[in-house]
Amino acid sequence: MIVPEDEEPEGEQWYEKINHEDQTELFSAKAEPEPQVPPSADAASDAFPYGANLDTDQEGIPAAKHGEAPFHEVWIPRLRKFFDSPVNRYATLAIGLGILVGATVASFTWYANNPSGRYDLGPVTSDAVGLKGRLFVKWDKTLQYRVEFEPSYADQGPGFSLAAGNPPRPLSIAIQLRDVQGFELCSKSIVLRYDPRQGAAFEPASRSAEKAPGSDLESALAKGLDDVHQDAQEAARERVNDVFDLQVGPNGQIASINAKGELPCTRNNYEDATSWSFVPDFPSIAEQTELLKKLKERREEEANQAFQSANAHRPRATKPAPNTVLYYIEGDDAIVDFEASSGNITTRSRKMFSIERGGAEAALLKSSDLPMRIHYRCDQNGSCSLMSHGAGILHARLRR
Repeated sequence: MIVPEDEEPEGEQWYEKINHEDQTELFSAKAEPEPQVPPSADAASDAFPYGANLDTDQEGIPAAKHGEAPFHEVWIPRLRKFFDSPVNRYATLAIGLGILVGATVASFTWYANNPSGRYDLGPVTSDAVGLKGRLFVKWDKTLQYRVEFEPSYADQGPGFSLAAGNPPRPLSIAIQLRDVQGFELCSKSIVLRYDPRQGAAFEPASRSAEKAPGSDLESALAKGLDDVHQDAQEAARERVNDVFDLQVGPNGQIASINAKGELPCTRNNYEDATSWSFVPDFPSIAEQTELLKKLKERREEEANQAFQSANAHRPRATKPAPNTVLYYIEGDDAIVDFEASSGNITTRSRKMFSIERGGAEAALLKSSDLPMRIHYRCDQNGSCSLMSHGAGILHARLRR
């Protein structure tokens, strides 16, 4: 049976073919090795450059042995070769810095808009009243705040200190949260403590004058009732509002005022807030200058009145009448008690003198420390001069 050359024998025909005598010799014969022709020098140099490692490819990358090479053996040489170029190094550095700046800006943006963290809403200045404020807020179940105000400039310190420490009227500052479009989200008013008695320091000093009998008592009673009413109003005002605390600087003046508490804002208000503002019911720069001027004038007037009152009670030297005998009582003693209501002075030797209870001398003696050593001298009419180091010269009448 003849099998065509282009057809593959199958079955028994294949078995007979592989067991044919010619085929047996063919398969059993050993193939002779092909002669090895040594490569030429040029061919060897093209295949393997000078200094190349036979275990690496033409790019200097280790050749795979028994499968894929480890990651570090492949990429470390490539990275070294990449960074050998200055252009690649600078480009990589620029990209890295860009990524770092972008990450920093993104983190600050996230922190500013994160409702769970406290952040600073920045400073706000009002040139009309000379105030510069800074507000801090954070969300902790409710919106907590801390605010501080100080003079806008250093030369405005005296006026700010006087207005904040001795308000001429009830003062307050309202703080407001605003969204990105400037609309008000919520607000709160914070007050300064007010004492109506201190407010009288800016009024002109009262001059002594003749008054009708009983007028002093009526004026004192009316003033006392008015003070009680104003004290009740101030207590109610401070009870329903947050109150500023005064911070005294190294020069003894008030350097700043601050307050903290809760803002009546929702969490949505807090998340939408991007800025803040304040509306001050506070003396303007011109008013602060006027308050300083009034306080200076009042102090000068009080000092002038005290000087005139002291000189008014000083005995004038008169020429004695003919054949009139003058005699004096003189000695050293010490004041141990002074009754401001009656103007009576009691000494250690049981002498009693009296001075005008509403005059400047009584005010000086009331603020002095007792006992106080004195040297007294009285004439035959009982007019005496009490000389001391604490209260100066007191003009009094001898009672006993």
